[in-house]
Amino acid sequence: LHLWPASGAAPPALPAASSGPAPPPAAAVGPDFLFGRLPEGLARVAAADGRWVLYTSRPPEEARRLVELLRRAAGRLDEVLGGPALGAAAAVPGPVVLAFVGSAADQAAILAEVAALRPILTDWIARWGELPQVILWNPLLAVVRHDDTTALVQRPELQVVHHYIRTELVRRYGSLPGWLPEAVGYAIQDELTGEVHAAANRGWVDLDQDDPRRWREQASGRMIGPPPPEPAELFGSRVEPFDQQRAYARFGLGLWLLNDPRRPLAALCEALRASRPPSVLPEMDWQPAAEDQARLLEEALGPDWRQRAASFWRTVSLAGGPEARRRALLDALAAVGEELALADHRSRSRRIRLRAAIPGKRATAVLRRLDRILDRLADRTGCRLPDGEALELFAVPAQEDWALLCRRIAAGAPGLGGYLERATANGGFLLPGFPVAGSRADLGGGPWGEQILAHDAVHLWLRRACGELPLWLSEGIACAVEEEEFGTVRRVWNLDGFVFDAMLGAWPATAKDYLVGNGDTIRCWDWTGIPTGGEPRRVEKPRPTLADLYGYRATRYRDDLAHLAFGFAAYAMKADPKGLAAFLAALRTEYQENWRAAGRFEPNPDLTARLVTASFGPDFEERLRRWWRRH
Repeated sequence: LHLWPASGAAPPALPAASSGPAPPPAAAVGPDFLFGRLPEGLARVAAADGRWVLYTSRPPEEARRLVELLRRAAGRLDEVLGGPALGAAAAVPGPVVLAFVGSAADQAAILAEVAALRPILTDWIARWGELPQVILWNPLLAVVRHDDTTALVQRPELQVVHHYIRTELVRRYGSLPGWLPEAVGYAIQDELTGEVHAAANRGWVDLDQDDPRRWREQASGRMIGPPPPEPAELFGSRVEPFDQQRAYARFGLGLWLLNDPRRPLAALCEALRASRPPSVLPEMDWQPAAEDQARLLEEALGPDWRQRAASFWRTVSLAGGPEARRRALLDALAAVGEELALADHRSRSRRIRLRAAIPGKRATAVLRRLDRILDRLADRTGCRLPDGEALELFAVPAQEDWALLCRRIAAGAPGLGGYLERATANGGFLLPGFPVAGSRADLGGGPWGEQILAHDAVHLWLRRACGELPLWLSEGIACAVEEEEFGTVRRVWNLDGFVFDAMLGAWPATAKDYLVGNGDTIRCWDWTGIPTGGEPRRVEKPRPTLADLYGYRATRYRDDLAHLAFGFAAYAMKADPKGLAAFLAALRTEYQENWRAAGRFEPNPDLTARLVTASFGPDFEERLRRWWRRH
């Protein structure tokens, strides 16, 4: 199996880096340099923020899986590197252009266009362009072919993900020593899938000699030692031949770099970027002297980096594969439940498992109420949980215990560290891919804790039963359920303060005013720029419309549109549940077909309006407003 030629990763021969002035940059090709120039049948998918573009002729289901992996890989890099580095923050103009094709003809068509745009690459493409994987650094391009000649490759989409990570780091930082992007690519593959399949510069390999599920097991011995790996063992260029033992050590370092709370990967990349001579172009294979790299490691990571990496590896589950990753997370959940002395309660329906330090009688009352809420949701939405699935809820009142819960889960699931770090601050989480939610909520007395838990349980149920929904709709339903059951809305975008407390029971009246009040303007609260707990300003705004609602991303609280979302959901659940069920079904279909969205599911306002009309009827807005005038 010829995965990669040792020399195939190299661009055309260029002069060695020097300390002289930077050579003039090549002319930019632009973000759509292949758009409109390729054969029909190549679908084009672009990241929502424009950082990557994918051209593919693979079957839609295969392409959809790849798009989801790319989205998650980009998000993981954002977490550990502090953001997406778009525009002027990038070292190399983007985007990264990716191609995942199923024939030599499609590959040849893409590379022919590249050669036309970059004549200097013509000879190199003629020599290496028939290989199943081709990567270039100017423009930033990775082509992966999967056909009869590569039939033994088990996860070809991970080849695309791996080369995306390598080129994405060049986009952010410019040329880096080849071993570091390789290490990060291994680690993110493992976090996403529990396996490591893709590596640069592999030649003919007996696949039986490398079990993609055992990289953690192999890396653990290298990282813990004795002795731990010397820095020189890690170093290497973009074009060096693949070495399995060195790859294990690099993977070991990469997984630690992604998960150490001090964010050492960002520090190391910035240190390398600062030390690179200005004459080194992105396409140059830059390999500083080993002693210089060792010094930069010490400066960027700290003198104790090997000890910290070894400590991390002593806590990591070594089991491989997706199911093993799932078991490791569930084991972490069980262990932290015992550590915090959380009692394990089950609902009568067996659909809910609650971990909370409350007496059995109190837990029974909480679970009975949650069962009632979810029964109503199922009746009104037409959705059901997958057979045999139960929701697992954690409720922890004390911030110290809540932070410990988040840390322990992160240790059991490397890859969720950044997400759980944010959850530590905002007081709630829904674990991606798992029917598990946590709430910083006191269930011992008073309504607030139970109300917060119910809101989060609704979000979890909607995700597991109804699939991905626009966030405004999910928030609207959760708020409407909360108000119907408790008479107030508490769990809203982590707002706090006197004004927020005064709003709690006023949601129906406010929604009614915004929907059917008089005049072209409304008076509403504006939390823009106000920290949690701060008091907002009272401002005048144009009266919001349903078109405004359909375009609301809901990642930040907006008083006018949040109440419109509440009003939409309350009407749909109480007055037209059949229409709501049809709308949710239409959204599920759209989500499955619209895999090119490559990001959060956010159908545009025009599409949403068409789906609403098709589901609720052409007179939906008139009936919505008439219902609210009576309530």
